[in-house]
Amino acid sequence: MGKTEVLMMLLKAKQVHLEWRAHAEHLIKGMELSDAKVPVDGSCCEFGKWFSGPGKSCLSFLKHYELVLETHQVMHAVYRQIHDHAMQHNIKEAQGRLLELAQASDALLDALELLEQEVLASPECPD
Repeated sequence: MGKTEVLMMLLKAKQVHLEWRAHAEHLIKGMELSDAKVPVDGSCCEFGKWFSGPGKSCLSFLKHYELVLETHQVMHAVYRQIHDHAMQHNIKEAQGRLLELAQASDALLDALELLEQEVLASPECPD
């Protein structure tokens, strides 16, 4: 996978993540959504599947790969707690964690930005 393709995949990952976040916020606000739209497990979301599969093979040597992996796991852990509250109809508690989810999401986007910059600067990533 060339540098351009990796950068396009990282851009798509950001877009997919923002869609996921919007669906998560809708769920917290009481809208009915299937777990397929907002997977609880980070290895089941579209980004997680790519990042742990094809993305890993071309990015794991970069120092910010682990940061993205960790922030992605933290974000899904926060969401799991929110999801559990929502499924127990404890919407107020779920909504109370929305800021924490937004912060975890922002941390993931920041980590993705660092990884993107590292890809651009890396001579080991072919064009």
